Amino acid sequence: MSRHNVEDWLAEFDIPAAGGQPDPMGGGPPMSDPTMGNPGGDPNVANMPPQDMNPQPQEVPQDDITQDPQVPEMPEPGNSDEDFETWKRNYFKESIKGDVENLLDLMSPMREKENLQPYQRKFVEDNWNVQLIRRNENVSQTSKEIRKSIREQLDVNNPGTSVVEHLHRALDTRPMLNNKFIQMLGYGAYKGELHRKFIAALTSSVEVSSGHERENVIFNENNTQ
Repeated sequence: MSRHNVEDWLAEFDIPAAGGQPDPMGGGPPMSDPTMGNPGGDPNVANMPPQDMNPQPQEVPQDDITQDPQVPEMPEPGNSDEDFETWKRNYFKESIKGDVENLLDLMSPMREKENLQPYQRKFVEDNWNVQLIRRNENVSQTSKEIRKSIREQLDVNNPGTSVVEHLHRALDTRPMLNNKFIQMLGYGAYKGELHRKFIAALTSSVEVSSGHERENVIFNENNTQ
């Protein structure tokens, strides 16, 4: 079959010529190739729908604010340092009465606070331990005697030595307490902390600090017991 006859036969059955190129001998129009302009060869690319040149803006979902608090959370009013100092002055006043359980009740809420400064925490814990010692009946009775003796016979010209003498006389009459005081020497460097608390308990005083540069225990002479 000659090439003329082949082209005529293909045209009759509507079959494109090879390569989609026009046949100059047959005179027919060139056939289009769906993969032209698409190097990947994907015929779907050629049939992609036209893009919208003016897209509509998408609606942005709004946050649900129905569960938000109606009133913003605000910090507690007042200054914590000022609040502590007010409480501390009240503690000094109550310590004059020497009521152990009342002082423990006064300290309990302050011990539960989480925002105390280290020196504030130490003040509370030191005096908490002092009052726990004073719960002992022997300590309580000795404390009353010592305070009465100091109030009536304190040497105001030499108060430090006078207080030690009153302590010594009271402990001499109670060997059990005296032995406990001496046993604390076995705690090494920690004996200073223990002695301060023991002396504060015996004199019903307030422990305010530790160390040798400042006063450690305050004895309130306004006690009227």
